Amino acid sequence: MYRNFICYRGGSSAGILVANEIYAYNTCRDVGQTYYSPEKENIREIRNFLLDPAKVLGHAENFIMLLTKDFFADFYIDKEINENSVTMIEISEALKNPAIKFIPVIFSDFAWESKTAGKINKNIIADIWGYDAMNRIVGSPPIPYIFQYKNQVYNLIFDELKTLTRQKKLLFLILMERLQNHELTTIHGSYFGII
Repeated sequence: MYRNFICYRGGSSAGILVANEIYAYNTCRDVGQTYYSPEKENIREIRNFLLDPAKVLGHAENFIMLLTKDFFADFYIDKEINENSVTMIEISEALKNPAIKFIPVIFSDFAWESKTAGKINKNIIADIWGYDAMNRIVGSPPIPYIFQYKNQVYNLIFDELKTLTRQKKLLFLILMERLQNHELTTIHGSYFGII
């Protein structure tokens, strides 16, 4: 099961570069397994998200969105919603998980109020998934990406990923204590969102 998911717009060199670095940064830290589908053929762990999106995102806790200027660029073709946009499919699947936390990393060329395909970015979310989804995503505290301070940005992302992990560890300790005190007879995986 994946705990974290990195969502970036393919074709954006900035998004790809930062996705690679975040993946590398998090793999050597205790934040759980991170799903990342690199574009380059020479990267060892190439996985195709489209094979089983529910398996990949069904129990994820964190959805890192690398918001570059072209993030929503393929959501529309000739003013019609592009059902084949991989980025849009990723967000659709993430929104099915009520426990997932959105972590928007905003690049300097992106703004929620800017337009893509003639539509304001935050309204694209509302048009496709509704206002609750827009509030869930746009209302999440953003992390600004500043190249000169990228290590500090990665630390902020890492801190966000650790937050929920600490909460689950605390819940586990509480449940184990209740189990030892015979207040519970078993600990079901649903307590941790793994079933």
